[in-house]
Amino acid sequence: TFEEKDDTIVIMAATGAANLRKDTSYSSSTVFKSLNNNEELHRTGVTDGWSRVEYEGGTYYISNNVIIELAVLEGFEATTKTVEITATTISVRFAPGRTSDDPIAYFKKGDKVEVIGFNANIGSAGWYMVKLTKTDDQPHEFGFISAHGDYSKIIETIVETPEE
Repeated sequence: TFEEKDDTIVIMAATGAANLRKDTSYSSSTVFKSLNNNEELHRTGVTDGWSRVEYEGGTYYISNNVIIELAVLEGFEATTKTVEITATTISVRFAPGRTSDDPIAYFKKGDKVEVIGFNANIGSAGWYMVKLTKTDDQPHEFGFISAHGDYSKIIETIVETPEE
């Protein structure tokens, strides 16, 4: 049974794409179409593990593991700051708060990371949106790390004014 929804979701799959399915089964025969990350879909319902969406005039299904609500992404305030990783390692996630998913990258202690967004409303400490270097093995331009103070610290950038 699906809980009715009327919102927009965004595809954010660790692999860079996700399958839109004819029903709530992972069978290859149920794949309707593969969609790329950052594509937006109109969601009409949600249940454990699945979202029901409208696409090109039809009703399809997509795993909740590969999507995020657009409202969550829009909740990130744009920022430009650098954090230094203080934990031994920190996992970079393809969606904020998804700590059970496999990481898309890792940072290690001492790494300097460019923060491009912050959302204080996710988890107890919020999450940073961080810039990533896109490669063949890592198709994402950005990812998410916990903003918890046990894992990183903000580096104050000192802007020197030129002498006159």
